[in-house]
Amino acid sequence: MNQRTKILIVGGGGHAAVILDMLSISKEYHVVGIVDSQTSMSSRLAVPVLGGDDQLPLLFSQGVQHAFIAIGDNQRRKQMAARLTSLGFQFINVLSAHAYISPSVKLGSGVCVMAGAVIQPFSTLDDHVIVNTGATVDHDCRLNAFAHVAPGVALTGHVRLGEGCFIGAGATVIPNTEVGDWVQAAAGCVISKNISAQQKVKGIPAVVY
Repeated sequence: MNQRTKILIVGGGGHAAVILDMLSISKEYHVVGIVDSQTSMSSRLAVPVLGGDDQLPLLFSQGVQHAFIAIGDNQRRKQMAARLTSLGFQFINVLSAHAYISPSVKLGSGVCVMAGAVIQPFSTLDDHVIVNTGATVDHDCRLNAFAHVAPGVALTGHVRLGEGCFIGAGATVIPNTEVGDWVQAAAGCVISKNISAQQKVKGIPAVVY
């Protein structure tokens, strides 16, 4: 029987709880613990909290050299990815057994696809992208690094999301639309035209505010 790869979960909030739940049935990975400097919990779903970020170099030296960043905030996830990379950690993907991902989809590292999500053919999910519960990514979409698609979002065909883009719960992006880097789109909005970088949008149709 092959030995499971030891992994570390970075982050101990609600997003981490969902990640841990998905990994609880994994035959490939064994979660040795959680690192989170902002939690007072001693464990999360029976997985021990090993301390704060200062424990990362020690854990790496002890042979825990794979990690998953379970942080929903895109800026914080990017910052932590840079730190873990500098220490030598490798990132795993966490893909729900209850999601559909077309065989033609290209995945980076540190990617999360949650239960009920659908990723259609010829789409690309770059490093540390989150496709949350029940979201749909239709054909030929590209989600750049650290983008986060919230629960129930619908990305139609040929949509491009820039780095760190956040699309709020239940929002829709129509075909052939580009959403710029670090855009924040409010829940329930409908994005019907290209949005330039660093904007906040809301409404139907979505407008900058």
